Amino acid sequence: MRSRSLLALAAQGLLLTAVALALAWAWQASGQEPAPAPAKPPAAASGSPHRRWAPWHIFGHGAAPDPSTADSTQPKAVAAAAVPTPAVTVAPGRNAPVAVARAHEYHMGVGDLVDVQVWHEPEISGKAPIRPDGKIAVPLAGEMQAAGLTPRQLQAEIIARLRAYISAPAVTVIVEQVNSRKFNVLGRVIRPGTYALVSNTRVLDALSLAGGLALFAHPSHIYVLRANAAGQVQKLKFNYKKVIRGQDEAEDILLQPGDTVVVP
Repeated sequence: MRSRSLLALAAQGLLLTAVALALAWAWQASGQEPAPAPAKPPAAASGSPHRRWAPWHIFGHGAAPDPSTADSTQPKAVAAAAVPTPAVTVAPGRNAPVAVARAHEYHMGVGDLVDVQVWHEPEISGKAPIRPDGKIAVPLAGEMQAAGLTPRQLQAEIIARLRAYISAPAVTVIVEQVNSRKFNVLGRVIRPGTYALVSNTRVLDALSLAGGLALFAHPSHIYVLRANAAGQVQKLKFNYKKVIRGQDEAEDILLQPGDTVVVP
C-alpha cells in the first residue's frame, strides 16, 4: 500500500512538471513576433512621375508638388494694391512757372526792408527798402515792383531778370523788417505805441502785446478805429469783460494794417 502511494505521488509530480513546461513553452511562443517588413514609400500618383514623398505626409498635407511640373501658363497673382505708389517730387527747372502765392504768405508793402542775396555775387547783393512808389532797385535787375508781392514772387522776378547776365542765378529774398503793416494801441495800457502786424492778430493779442490794461482803464468801453476804402473811420466796440468770459467772442476781431485800439 505504501509503495502504491509513492508511485501515485511521483506520477502526479511528473504530470505537474509536464504541465508547467507546456505552459512555459506556450508563453514563450506567444511573446515572439515576426520581424516587420521594411516600409516601402507610397507609390507616386499617376500622371506625376516626378512627384516624390515628402514630410508633409506626416501632417496630412499631401505630397509637395515639384516646381518643375508647375503649369507656367497660369498667371501669378501680384498684390499690386498693397504696394504704395511712391510720391513723385518734381524739381523746378529753369523754365518752371512761378508758383502762385498762397493766401497765408506775407505780402510786402511800402516801408518794408528787403534783403536780396545773390549767391557768389556780393556786388549785387544787399538790403533795400521798398520806396513809397512800391518799388526797389537791384543792380543789373533794375527797378521792379515789390509792394503787394510775396518774397517768393519777388525772388522769381529777380531771377528772371538776372538770367540775361548770369547763367544760373541763385537768389534769396528775406524781409528784414516789417514796416508796412502796423497797428496802434493807445490809452490806458502798460506800453502804448505802434506794433508790427506780422501775423494774425486780434484785439486781445494787441492788448497783450501792449502789456495789458493799466490802472483805471475801462475794459467795457474799448473800441477799434478803422478806416475803410472810402476814407471813413469806423468805430468797432470791444467789451473786454464779455470776451474773456466767452460771451461775445465775435468782438475779438482780426486787426488790419492801420487799425488803432483805444483803451479809455
